Amino acid sequence: MNFDVERFKRSSVYQVAINIETNTVEIGFSWYPDKTESLILIGLLSMSYKPDFTDEPPWMCLDFSVEFIHSMDELEQSEVLWEKGANALKDLSFPIYRFHAGSADFVFSAVCQEIEVSCTS
Repeated sequence: MNFDVERFKRSSVYQVAINIETNTVEIGFSWYPDKTESLILIGLLSMSYKPDFTDEPPWMCLDFSVEFIHSMDELEQSEVLWEKGANALKDLSFPIYRFHAGSADFVFSAVCQEIEVSCTS
């Protein structure tokens, strides 16, 4: 992960695309009039998405953070399906990421294994 977290604050979110086949989420951000960028969260361990279904996107993104998780001890039990120490979690390679973006219009949180940046314009 190599991007400036601060630049995503005060952007607009125009897309949240969840793909269960690839275990990814793509979140599209824009800075009007002409710059868009997507973050692709790969290898999801958990996520929570609460949109304001009464308001159409784009939504302002006022809160944005990415935290590094360096060990199993830093994971919350609520962030994974299995008990800590379960065989399914033994092959995780650290660091993994705790991602959060939101405002009064939406809240999105996830724990994932990778974050990629895709510049679209």
